[in-house]
Amino acid sequence: MKYIISFIFLLSFWINHAQVVNPKIWYVGYQSDLKKDTSTPDTAFYIKPHGSTILNFKSSTISVSRFGYALSLAACNVQLYDKNDSLILYSNGSKIFNGKHRLVEGGDSLSYGSDWRTSIFAGNYYGHFLIGSYQNPMIALPSIKNEAQYYFISIFISRDFNNNPKLVYSLVDLSLNGGKGIVIEKEIALKSGELGEAITACKHGNGRDWWIITREYGKKNFIVMLLDSNGIKIHSEPLVSGWDLVDWNAERGNFTNQFSWDGSMFASFTHLGVELFDFNRCNGGLTNRRVITIPTSDTIIYAGAGGFSPNSRLLYLGNRNKYYQADIFNGLKLRKIANYDGYTDTPSGQSGGIPTDLGVIQIAHDGKIYMSTTETTRFLHVIENPNDTGILCNFKQHAIKLLTFVGGLPKHPNYELGAVADKCGESGITDNSLERIEVYPNPVLDKCTIKGVKFIRPIHYVVYDILGKELVYGNTAHDIDLSRLSNGYYFIKFTDYKYSDEVVRRIEIRK
Repeated sequence: MKYIISFIFLLSFWINHAQVVNPKIWYVGYQSDLKKDTSTPDTAFYIKPHGSTILNFKSSTISVSRFGYALSLAACNVQLYDKNDSLILYSNGSKIFNGKHRLVEGGDSLSYGSDWRTSIFAGNYYGHFLIGSYQNPMIALPSIKNEAQYYFISIFISRDFNNNPKLVYSLVDLSLNGGKGIVIEKEIALKSGELGEAITACKHGNGRDWWIITREYGKKNFIVMLLDSNGIKIHSEPLVSGWDLVDWNAERGNFTNQFSWDGSMFASFTHLGVELFDFNRCNGGLTNRRVITIPTSDTIIYAGAGGFSPNSRLLYLGNRNKYYQADIFNGLKLRKIANYDGYTDTPSGQSGGIPTDLGVIQIAHDGKIYMSTTETTRFLHVIENPNDTGILCNFKQHAIKLLTFVGGLPKHPNYELGAVADKCGESGITDNSLERIEVYPNPVLDKCTIKGVKFIRPIHYVVYDILGKELVYGNTAHDIDLSRLSNGYYFIKFTDYKYSDEVVRRIEIRK
């Protein structure tokens, strides 16, 4: 009987956790070492305004609530959710917590090494969370081989070294320890060297595996890795030439890397400017290098404050005081969209204000772009219409007031990015296969026609926006009406349930 119970438990676990999706909930905020305050309205655990703010994007209007017992999350903020919008695992780069906000066994003292407890910095609260001050030094990806396991890949950052000496991964198995999880492999080295503080990922063109990219200081190449059913391995190093970021130890030497939401492009944001590449999701290739620089007086002193629009047409970049938009399909034309307005956050009972200047960005489930401040404040900026050019994007400063101090936003890849049209040559094309489907015309004005296959029965289709939101669905063998959708990029998934076959096509609506 106990084996049956164990099997049922594992089966329910895998059903709930096998699929990682783009989060509709964000946890942000700090805890405090200060004394408890029993007057707090929720868990009465930490003094105001410490604790976590929960941002909920499930409805059309964002909701904000407070949670008093969670892991302190600064700029390094990694979160995994399942298809039921339940938190699976999350990390601040230094510790890994499970969905119940408890430390995963073995998930402490990350980015310090075995001797961190004897380090002169071990007793320093902020020293312990040094990795947390960087924008995306860690990512989390599901294992391809085991649905109960998750990889946390990170740059090893510590004050005990003069550089970031290695790239490592830790592997969590959530089927162990009664579902609470155990770190079964901890900080296994993938590469040594002077690594930069940024790592990011994009789903492979087969819709299953993952590409992972970072870069080194003092070298012009990017490091490309592949996560597949065999684990993580270095795929290519001198794949493409970029800037030599020599002054890694300087404040201006920090950088961040981002993929476009559709996976077709890759950008590296540095103190020298932005390097933009086309990305091949089938072979991991970076090509067609383009460079974006802004006026010398506006040099990017806060690298990492950039990313793509949801429709992957526009690039956002800037610094603490000024922010720009570059039109990728219009010669990278640069437009200034914001100057920091000087607003400060002045908590009750404190003297002086904290600047709510311009920080890092992340696309949310509501299709908007949210921006943190570079300081620890209670405000977020919002780009209301990030797919629109120039001031039409509607940049609103300090638009969202939070319930706690926040020092960053979750940084995550597009977990829901599907397979490219030919699945990278991994499967053959049969006469009846959906692989032969073509969508015409593309770009679409108001309706599109399915070409390439003559079906004797209707097939099911679902139209998603770039964030994975289901917009239109039905059954058809011919035309699909898209007249009610606005301009932008979308995905259509076609499914033939009889033969368990499906394929995804990307379209653009341009009216």
